[in-house]
Amino acid sequence: MNDPLQEIADGVLVATGAEQSAVVFGEDGNTVVHFVAASGPLAEAVRGARGPAAGSGLCGNVLDGGCSILSKETVGDPRVRQDHATDLGIETAIGAPVFREGRPFAVLMALNRSDGRRFDEDDEAALNRYAAEVAERLWQLAP
Repeated sequence: MNDPLQEIADGVLVATGAEQSAVVFGEDGNTVVHFVAASGPLAEAVRGARGPAAGSGLCGNVLDGGCSILSKETVGDPRVRQDHATDLGIETAIGAPVFREGRPFAVLMALNRSDGRRFDEDDEAALNRYAAEVAERLWQLAP
């Protein structure tokens, strides 16, 4: 049986050329982040993680601000948790909000490009398009 959340995480890889991806739901009024699906080398370590949105880094900042974040270089970027960037080897990242009725309820994250390049504005636009494309499907899968 195919997991639709996992299919969306895999779609992030295709849309952006990412090495890793995550699908993150905002819960309890977006005060909690829940990593419901992930693809790539760290998928098992990330999938199922849950914690406070405040201080969570990229996904919490995307939910809070309601706009995508492109971090061409994560080390030194205050929008990204520095311990995650260094410990997990995340060099470049994008987070795109997923909206329902004008409010973000989820985040799609792309981490490191599979070709070793840095993410750029074209990759960010591609992830935002993909987030809009899967928004209704994700809303139906939300807890």
